[in-house]
Amino acid sequence: MRYFFGAYDVHQDKLWMHQKSRKRWQDVLAFLKAIRRRYPHGRRIYLVLDNLSSHKRREIRAWCRRQNVQMVFTATYASWMNRIECHFTPARKFVIANSDYVDHKTMAQAMQKYLRWRNKNAKNEKILKAQNSTRVL
Repeated sequence: MRYFFGAYDVHQDKLWMHQKSRKRWQDVLAFLKAIRRRYPHGRRIYLVLDNLSSHKRREIRAWCRRQNVQMVFTATYASWMNRIECHFTPARKFVIANSDYVDHKTMAQAMQKYLRWRNKNAKNEKILKAQNSTRVL
């Protein structure tokens, strides 16, 4: 079992994902640090998160305060309100659906290849169609 942690920059229309074997608070923090490195330290970052308990850990909250990161939680049972959710559908469709990767590393490489292509072709008709099939708002 593997988990994909995802981040979406609404201003640049860029999507990033990291594959992790667990969803512990340490894994969340490592991903948040990777996001923080993408932006100047003085720039405030707003992160929309679901209510996973590891997102709310004392250590995560303290790190966010120190790093000028504002955590914004979706309403309980309303992850669909997060703007990143519609971007997961094309990733599943183009990378995971009907696949038979030999291992998790190969799947992670395929996902990174897709993300590089997606970020260069964000307005591609196939991507937009898959995104729109899941948009609620």
